[in-house]
Amino acid sequence: MENLGVWKTIKIGFWIGIGFIIPQMIVLYGGTVLTVLTMPSMMEASFVEGYEAIDSDISSFESNFDSNFDRTDQIEIKEYRVLKNGNQLLILGSVFNKGNKVTNSIQLEAELSDMDGKFVYECSEYISKKISPGESENFQIKCGCGKGQVPEYDSVNVRVMSASSY
Repeated sequence: MENLGVWKTIKIGFWIGIGFIIPQMIVLYGGTVLTVLTMPSMMEASFVEGYEAIDSDISSFESNFDSNFDRTDQIEIKEYRVLKNGNQLLILGSVFNKGNKVTNSIQLEAELSDMDGKFVYECSEYISKKISPGESENFQIKCGCGKGQVPEYDSVNVRVMSASSY
Protein backbone atom coordinates (compact mmCIF):
# COMPACT_ATOMS: atom_id res chain seq x y z
CA MET A 1 0.00 0.00 0.00
CA GLU A 2 1.32 3.39 -0.89
CA ASN A 3 1.74 6.30 1.53
CA LEU A 4 -1.07 8.78 0.71
CA GLY A 5 -0.05 11.65 2.95
CA VAL A 6 -2.08 13.47 5.57
CA TRP A 7 -4.07 15.81 3.29
CA LYS A 8 -4.98 13.14 0.79
CA THR A 9 -6.17 10.85 3.64
CA ILE A 10 -8.34 13.69 5.04
CA LYS A 11 -9.74 14.35 1.55
CA ILE A 12 -10.65 10.66 1.03
CA GLY A 13 -12.23 10.53 4.54
CA PHE A 14 -14.26 13.65 3.75
CA TRP A 15 -15.71 12.14 0.56
CA ILE A 16 -16.47 8.83 2.28
CA GLY A 17 -18.31 10.78 5.03
CA ILE A 18 -20.33 12.71 2.42
CA GLY A 19 -21.13 9.37 0.77
CA PHE A 20 -22.75 8.19 4.03
CA ILE A 21 -24.52 11.47 4.86
CA ILE A 22 -26.31 11.94 1.51
CA PRO A 23 -28.37 8.70 1.69
CA GLN A 24 -29.23 9.40 5.34
CA MET A 25 -30.48 12.88 4.46
CA ILE A 26 -32.60 11.51 1.60
CA VAL A 27 -34.22 8.91 3.88
CA LEU A 28 -34.77 11.49 6.66
CA TYR A 29 -36.26 14.08 4.30
CA GLY A 30 -38.44 11.50 2.54
CA GLY A 31 -39.75 10.16 5.87
CA THR A 32 -40.55 13.68 7.05
CA VAL A 33 -42.44 14.53 3.87
CA LEU A 34 -44.37 11.28 4.04
CA THR A 35 -45.28 11.89 7.69
CA VAL A 36 -46.40 15.48 7.06
CA LEU A 37 -48.58 14.41 4.16
CA THR A 38 -50.32 11.56 6.03
CA MET A 39 -50.53 13.14 9.51
CA PRO A 40 -53.64 15.35 9.02
CA SER A 41 -55.87 12.43 8.01
CA MET A 42 -54.54 10.31 10.88
CA MET A 43 -55.17 13.15 13.35
CA GLU A 44 -58.69 13.76 12.09
CA ALA A 45 -59.63 10.12 12.48
CA SER A 46 -58.24 9.84 16.02
CA PHE A 47 -59.72 13.19 17.06
CA VAL A 48 -63.23 12.35 15.93
CA GLU A 49 -63.12 8.91 17.58
CA GLY A 50 -61.60 10.09 20.84
CA TYR A 51 -63.44 13.39 21.38
CA GLU A 52 -66.29 11.94 23.45
CA ALA A 53 -63.88 9.93 25.56
CA ILE A 54 -61.77 13.01 26.32
CA ASP A 55 -64.86 15.02 27.23
CA SER A 56 -66.06 12.37 29.67
CA ASP A 57 -62.54 12.04 31.14
CA ILE A 58 -62.46 15.79 31.85
CA SER A 59 -65.90 15.69 33.51
CA SER A 60 -64.81 12.71 35.60
CA PHE A 61 -61.60 14.51 36.64
CA GLU A 62 -63.50 17.66 37.65
CA SER A 63 -66.00 15.76 39.79
CA ASN A 64 -63.23 13.68 41.41
CA PHE A 65 -61.18 16.83 42.03
CA ASP A 66 -64.10 18.54 43.74
CA SER A 67 -64.99 15.52 45.85
CA ASN A 68 -61.36 14.81 46.80
CA PHE A 69 -60.31 18.33 47.76
CA ASP A 70 -63.34 20.54 48.46
CA ARG A 71 -64.18 20.30 52.17
CA THR A 72 -66.28 23.47 52.53
CA ASP A 73 -69.42 21.57 53.55
CA GLN A 74 -67.64 19.68 56.35
CA ILE A 75 -66.43 22.79 58.24
CA GLU A 76 -68.88 24.31 60.69
CA ILE A 77 -68.50 27.59 62.55
CA LYS A 78 -69.36 26.67 66.13
CA GLU A 79 -69.36 30.10 67.72
CA TYR A 80 -67.88 33.56 67.44
CA ARG A 81 -67.87 36.84 69.29
CA VAL A 82 -66.99 40.38 68.24
CA LEU A 83 -64.58 42.61 70.21
CA LYS A 84 -63.44 46.20 69.59
CA ASN A 85 -59.72 46.82 69.95
CA GLY A 86 -59.00 50.48 69.18
CA ASN A 87 -59.84 51.01 65.50
CA GLN A 88 -59.75 47.27 64.90
CA LEU A 89 -62.60 44.84 65.12
CA LEU A 90 -61.62 41.34 66.28
CA ILE A 91 -63.84 38.36 65.61
CA LEU A 92 -62.88 35.39 67.78
CA GLY A 93 -64.41 31.97 67.40
CA SER A 94 -63.95 28.32 66.57
CA VAL A 95 -64.54 25.99 63.64
CA PHE A 96 -65.34 22.29 63.81
CA ASN A 97 -64.54 19.58 61.25
CA LYS A 98 -67.79 17.59 61.11
CA GLY A 99 -66.67 15.58 58.07
CA ASN A 100 -64.69 12.37 57.80
CA LYS A 101 -61.55 13.75 56.11
CA VAL A 102 -58.71 16.01 57.21
CA THR A 103 -58.86 19.68 56.20
CA ASN A 104 -55.66 21.72 55.84
CA SER A 105 -56.73 25.11 54.48
CA ILE A 106 -59.82 27.09 55.45
CA GLN A 107 -60.78 30.59 54.34
CA LEU A 108 -63.22 32.44 56.59
CA GLU A 109 -64.99 35.69 55.71
CA ALA A 110 -66.77 38.15 58.00
CA GLU A 111 -69.32 40.48 56.42
CA LEU A 112 -70.52 43.55 58.29
CA SER A 113 -73.99 44.94 57.56
CA ASP A 114 -75.85 48.07 58.64
CA MET A 115 -79.31 48.22 60.25
CA ASP A 116 -81.00 47.82 56.85
CA GLY A 117 -79.01 44.65 56.15
CA LYS A 118 -76.83 46.41 53.54
CA PHE A 119 -73.22 45.34 53.22
CA VAL A 120 -70.69 47.86 54.64
CA TYR A 121 -67.39 46.01 55.11
CA GLU A 122 -65.73 42.60 54.91
CA CYS A 123 -62.57 40.94 56.12
CA SER A 124 -61.16 37.46 55.83
CA GLU A 125 -58.65 35.10 57.36
CA TYR A 126 -57.01 31.77 56.51
CA ILE A 127 -56.57 28.83 58.85
CA SER A 128 -53.74 26.67 57.55
CA LYS A 129 -53.65 24.09 60.34
CA LYS A 130 -54.47 20.41 59.81
CA ILE A 131 -57.89 19.80 61.35
CA SER A 132 -58.82 16.15 61.72
CA PRO A 133 -62.40 14.87 61.71
CA GLY A 134 -64.14 15.70 65.01
CA GLU A 135 -61.52 18.33 65.88
CA SER A 136 -62.06 22.06 66.59
CA GLU A 137 -59.73 24.99 65.95
CA ASN A 138 -59.91 28.59 67.19
CA PHE A 139 -59.71 31.52 64.79
CA GLN A 140 -59.29 35.29 64.87
CA ILE A 141 -60.37 37.59 62.07
CA LYS A 142 -59.02 41.15 62.18
CA CYS A 143 -61.03 43.92 60.54
CA GLY A 144 -59.58 47.37 59.97
CA CYS A 145 -56.10 48.61 60.66
CA GLY A 146 -54.37 50.98 63.06
CA LYS A 147 -55.48 54.25 61.44
CA GLY A 148 -58.38 53.09 59.27
CA GLN A 149 -61.66 52.84 61.12
CA VAL A 150 -64.20 50.09 60.53
CA PRO A 151 -67.47 51.62 59.25
CA GLU A 152 -70.56 51.68 61.45
CA TYR A 153 -72.23 48.28 61.41
CA ASP A 154 -75.16 46.55 63.06
CA SER A 155 -74.46 42.85 62.46
CA VAL A 156 -71.58 40.49 61.65
CA ASN A 157 -71.96 37.27 59.67
CA VAL A 158 -69.03 34.82 59.54
CA ARG A 159 -69.00 32.05 56.94
CA VAL A 160 -66.67 29.46 55.46
CA MET A 161 -65.65 30.57 51.95
CA SER A 162 -63.48 27.57 51.12
CA ALA A 163 -61.94 24.56 52.79
CA SER A 164 -59.68 22.01 51.20
CA SER A 165 -57.07 19.34 51.70
CA TYR A 166 -53.76 19.54 49.92
